[in-house]
Parts: sequence; C-alpha cells; structure tokens
Amino acid sequence: MTHHGITFRALEQKDFGLLYQWHNAPHVHAWWDTHKAWTWGAVERKYSSRLVTQPDASCGVFSYIYDYAHTPAGYCQFYDTTLFLDPLDLRALAPHTAGIDFFLGNASLLGQGIAACALSLFIETLIHEHFTHAFVDPALDNQRAIAFFKKVGFNTLEGANNRQWMIKRIDRAPSHSPHRDRCFDQE
Repeated sequence: MTHHGITFRALEQKDFGLLYQWHNAPHVHAWWDTHKAWTWGAVERKYSSRLVTQPDASCGVFSYIYDYAHTPAGYCQFYDTTLFLDPLDLRALAPHTAGIDFFLGNASLLGQGIAACALSLFIETLIHEHFTHAFVDPALDNQRAIAFFKKVGFNTLEGANNRQWMIKRIDRAPSHSPHRDRCFDQE
C-alpha cells in the first residue's frame, strides 16, 4: 500500500542487509538495543522468525520495511501486547492494544517529516482494523523520540513505573485522521 510516497511491505530475508546497516547507524544504535553488537548473525537471529515466509507464525511480531519514493526508509513492527507484556503491566493499557517498534533507518531521510507520516500511515493502514490503541515505550532520556511520538498523537501514560509509556487511541475512520493531512508539515 502507498500513501504520500510511502510503501509498506512485509519483512523479507533480502532486507537483512538493510537491518544490519540501520542497526549499526549511530542514530538507530543509540536507542535500539544499545547493549547488543549488531552483527549479521544477530540480525538473522532476531528477524528470521519474523519473516512472512515462515510457516510458524507463533512469533506474534508483524514486521515491515517502509520505503519512501522507492527508497528503503525504515523498519516498523507491531504485536499484541497481551502476548509480550507482563500481566501486571497490562493493567495500565486499554484492551486491544498493539505494541509498536519503529525507526527511520535511512539517515539521509532524517528531518523531513517522513517518519511521522510513515508511523501515522502504519497505524491507519495496518493496525487500526485489529486494535483500538497503539503503545510505544521510548527510552526515558530519548527526548527526541518522545517529542516525535507526541507529534504523531501519542500521550504519556501515567503510572508506568519509571518507564516512558505512551499510548494513542486509534481512530477507526482512518481517512479522517488529522495526522494524515499534516504528514510533511515542518515544525
């Protein structure tokens, strides 16, 4: 599916080279599994179970590459929070909440509004039919990510026990989302 030049496609093994490159880029590695050395083997171990071609879909994580103007731009994934979060933590979330992990990997596309548009479209086109809320958990000290998620409509969730949890209610009528019209507004 394509909107505003952004296309989402299911993660494939041929994308592992991109993931290896992006995870080792300073702007991604500074915040995404910073304790991990992103070798080729580490990429294969982490993402092989998330390929659509895998007959065992029990992984429960739905992974995508997004392109902008036919150029690979970044990675996004969603999952049902009931499958991955501690039951005590789930009490803070609304039922039917999708967890989202997201980054813009292509450094040449930073600062152009592409990531905000891509995340809004990801929620509107791939998540809204199955979930009522979206959840993200940026690092407490990642003020840039927190501001980014607020720009896309996420709000801080109180009572997250020294963690930065953010939640967004998903509009069930995606064509009326105010974020879609502002995709490339510069602030």
